[in-house]
Amino acid sequence: MEQAGVKFFEAGFLDLEGNMRLRIFPVKVFDKIASEGYGFDGYSTGFVGIEDSDLVAIPDLSTLRIYSAGDEKRALVICDIYKDDKPLEIDPRYMLRTFVKSLTYSVKVGLEPEFYLLEGGNPVDQSSYMYSILRVNVHSILTELVNSLQEAHIEVTLLHHEVGPGQFEITLPYGDPVEVCDNYVFLKHLLRVCTNFRGLGATFMPKPFTGKPGNGLHIHISAIKRDAHLFGKEELSEEGMYFMGGLLKYARSICLYTNSTVNSYKRL
Repeated sequence: MEQAGVKFFEAGFLDLEGNMRLRIFPVKVFDKIASEGYGFDGYSTGFVGIEDSDLVAIPDLSTLRIYSAGDEKRALVICDIYKDDKPLEIDPRYMLRTFVKSLTYSVKVGLEPEFYLLEGGNPVDQSSYMYSILRVNVHSILTELVNSLQEAHIEVTLLHHEVGPGQFEITLPYGDPVEVCDNYVFLKHLLRVCTNFRGLGATFMPKPFTGKPGNGLHIHISAIKRDAHLFGKEELSEEGMYFMGGLLKYARSICLYTNSTVNSYKRL
């Protein structure tokens, strides 16, 4: 990383509300943090009670991404959380990885997140679906975002203006659920850094404005077993019908994860 001009790196994880929690370290201690991790207060991050709150975050080096913040080079690595030398069972990343491993088939997902770019708390433009992006600083943020993602080996499929004023959608690569979610975490962090350096803001909030379109996160799911697509190709298979039925049956419980805030229901 030093050869790439990185002087500081960030090592973080998501809390139970999806917020990025991280610490910043000088690059000279990277090897130590990579092998030993760092301790933190699990009570203040919402994972455990105050009486026994010592947790450890250990970086997963496969998630290491170098990116630009203005003229500065930074690095971000996502961590797994441990307690008493064992994975913390309610660590969101651990739960996802454990669930994926338990399946008898392969699952691939693709994400299409939507977000608003803001200036003074308001949308940066009054454009709509697939309009040209004419503001130079907005275009620069979006191209910087795509270039940084590609430099981090995250190939963006497309990016365009959405229906809402100042609203955009980006399509991330299709793949393993854990890797795709790691890419999404990096995207959100990177976008907020890029906008902050230009005096703007960004929000992925489901319904940031009354009377304007909400932000969605479209999730495409495929299930594959022995090279066969379980949901069918041209028509939905019986397995696909059962999958849809399961989503409907457990929709109320699933909403605890997909619609976890009051604002989520303002969008629905």
